[in-house]
Amino acid sequence: MNFAFLLVAFVSSTLAKQDVWDGDKYDFTSFIGIKTAEKSPYNDQKVKVSKENKLDVSIEILPHIRFKNVYLAQFNVTNHLPGQKGYVFYLKFGEQKGEVHIFSQGYKKEQYFYTFPTPTCQLYHCEAGFRMVHKNDVSKRILSDEIKDFIGAYYIKLVSSNYVFTLAGFKINGNSYPLIICPHERWVGLYSGMTFIPYEVEGIIYDAFFRRQIMLPAYQRSETSRNFKCGEIKYVDDTYLSVEYKITFVGDKYLNVDPFDIAKNKFACKEDGQVSNYIHFVYNDFDKNHRMKYVDQGSLNKYKFHYKDLIYMYNNEHDQIRKFRQDGILHHVTFTPIEPECIKELVFMKSKLEFISNDDVYRFTEEVPGNEEIKIFPIDDDMLDVLTPYSCSILVTGIENNEQVKDYYNHALAVDLIQNDGNGNKKTIEKIKFTKDFDGFGIYNCSVRKFVSEDVNLENIKGISFLTVPVGESLLNQQEKWRNRYSIFVTCPNNFPEFASLKSMKVNIPRHRSYNSEKNKEMFIEEDTLTIFKHDELIKKNFPLKNILYQCVYETVLKTNFTVNKNGTILQIEVYDGLKKSDQSSERTTIAISIGVLMFGFVFCIVCILVILKIKKDREGRRRRRRGSNSSDSSSISSSLSGESESSASKDLAPSPKQNVKSKQLFVPNISNVIKKNANVVKSADIKIKRRQY
Repeated sequence: MNFAFLLVAFVSSTLAKQDVWDGDKYDFTSFIGIKTAEKSPYNDQKVKVSKENKLDVSIEILPHIRFKNVYLAQFNVTNHLPGQKGYVFYLKFGEQKGEVHIFSQGYKKEQYFYTFPTPTCQLYHCEAGFRMVHKNDVSKRILSDEIKDFIGAYYIKLVSSNYVFTLAGFKINGNSYPLIICPHERWVGLYSGMTFIPYEVEGIIYDAFFRRQIMLPAYQRSETSRNFKCGEIKYVDDTYLSVEYKITFVGDKYLNVDPFDIAKNKFACKEDGQVSNYIHFVYNDFDKNHRMKYVDQGSLNKYKFHYKDLIYMYNNEHDQIRKFRQDGILHHVTFTPIEPECIKELVFMKSKLEFISNDDVYRFTEEVPGNEEIKIFPIDDDMLDVLTPYSCSILVTGIENNEQVKDYYNHALAVDLIQNDGNGNKKTIEKIKFTKDFDGFGIYNCSVRKFVSEDVNLENIKGISFLTVPVGESLLNQQEKWRNRYSIFVTCPNNFPEFASLKSMKVNIPRHRSYNSEKNKEMFIEEDTLTIFKHDELIKKNFPLKNILYQCVYETVLKTNFTVNKNGTILQIEVYDGLKKSDQSSERTTIAISIGVLMFGFVFCIVCILVILKIKKDREGRRRRRRGSNSSDSSSISSSLSGESESSASKDLAPSPKQNVKSKQLFVPNISNVIKKNANVVKSADIKIKRRQY
């Protein structure tokens, strides 16, 4: 925001500092005259320069001062032919003396302002436009010292009722278009308040011309034209004045036109001549639009020539041309139009049509069997679903890589890419989009459309016809998925318009059988656009459909065949198979785990049994050891007592043999005897203890 404010402030300050010269504040008066520069001048006119006639616009051509209310001097040049020497402006001073009239000239870059007493508007230069009046000659200091104290300012305009300023006139003999000199960019002064806009920029500009002139042929640009326009002056008030020559066609003497073959001939009038000795202009009247273009010698090998172009060759060593190269156009010096040395016409050259794909020439390598005139254009996967530009072109054979003949026949004929719609109608094609549904496929032709119907040479150019053929994997091998057996739809399109029609349909049910629409017609339904396989017949029989392989066999319009293979799969079956495999895998895993657990349990049980047996065995061993120890103690005690009571005990306790046998069955000791025995044992032990105490 601050920057914008500063910028506006700077511009406003700059404009405020720029002084304004206002003609209304001065009382300047002068008389300006104009006449032709010929020995017998005519069209002598005088006008008064004063406040009575002013420009409606300001003049801002100097950086330090703006002029407004500038006086205006106008001279009528309607239907006047002043000749190449043009007009001379002269001053008729009034009462005011000591006036220096300063004007701008487009001569040298370091000097822009002059004070000649008789400025001119001629072929050399035009010094009309803006003029400043000062008391002194400040022409060399206007810019450097920012001179502002002018006592007058006025603007000279040449005007015409038809907006044409005709410099001169010349004659043209038949087809002999001569070289002439036209005004060019710097013909008017840089600070003159005028601009010259050239009509032609294709010509010769020698250094000595200082871009004030250009040399080029004068010719009839249209069938009715009688003037040759060089350009136009644009005035400060946005009005225009056309600067022209008047041309007159005389006689019926036409220069011979010789045939010219780019591949064989030199760019010279004679085969032993030097190309550098000639100036070359190329003329053509394609579509009644006459044009001549300059081709310098360094561009001859790159310039794109056209069939029936005329090459005008001018002698580069002509006396006038040598003077132009050396001196340019001189003040009040005229020139004579320079006629061509010879004219050459570009001849018909052997050519052929080419098919262009993506801006590259496509080279056909295959032909339709039995029809060599029709080529094959294969369509692969990477060419699908892309809107691609295709076209046809014509190339000169033998020198195809030569830039000179790249567009050789563009002005004589057009080559179109055509497709027939089957009803005899032709469509011009610029872009094609091929799809998996075979959109875009068919027969195409590169067809010649002549602009010059009477030229029999063009009949020798043969057209190109080609058939698009599918070769891509996604075109010939397609996959289909059906949700379940009830959503199956096995079908082939009956027709691809302008390309192919269904010849037969083949269906293969794996592990079952195959069907053919030609042999098993009862299994197929033919509708308007489709041929359908009756798979429901198999479903009714509870046949386990899993996948279906089928083929669509097509015959093209040229009787060639191709097959589209389709592999259809039922998704529900795939899911079931997947689950089944998953269940089987889970079952196998469960069995393996169960076996592992059982084996582990079995081993664990065996180990436990062994451990228990070991523990039991160890316990029994400890018991036996304890029992052995107790039995030894008991035996020692009983042995000490047995001596005293052995006999009585024996008698009381010892059974008879007979009783002993019975005791094996059930032994019940006499309780009285046991008590008695125990009492005796205790008594005996007590006695023994007492003995030990003593």
